[in-house]
Amino acid sequence: MVERAREANPEASYRVYDGRRLPYSDGEFDLAFAVCVLHHVDPPDRRALLAEMARVTRPGGLALAFEHNPLNPLTRRVVRDCAFDEGVELLGRRELERLYRGAGLEVLGAEYLLFSPWRMDVLERRLTWLPLGAQYVVAGTKT
Repeated sequence: MVERAREANPEASYRVYDGRRLPYSDGEFDLAFAVCVLHHVDPPDRRALLAEMARVTRPGGLALAFEHNPLNPLTRRVVRDCAFDEGVELLGRRELERLYRGAGLEVLGAEYLLFSPWRMDVLERRLTWLPLGAQYVVAGTKT
């Protein structure tokens, strides 16, 4: 997948890592994010990945994680039927917030998103509190 990404986006830089330590210096980034990654990580290893995200984020920088919402029945169905997601364990927003705190990140906020398959931005912005969106995002900062 990394080779494909390099071919499709030659102007970007990609690095492969060993799954334990991100190949970047402490505080190298203003923003670190993981989009639908954590449910592919074994539950005991999730906090360590978030701690690595915190390590490579500068103090005051942002760490964001987007995840599938296990409270949404359609999301559970899509994940269940997706070969790429075979054997994954979804995690809820509160669990992710606990993992953030355990990794040394202060939780700034969380929102649910993707309530409709159609672009309905006004509606989406009004429903971010409702725990039925297909996904959610947790934002945190390195203290």
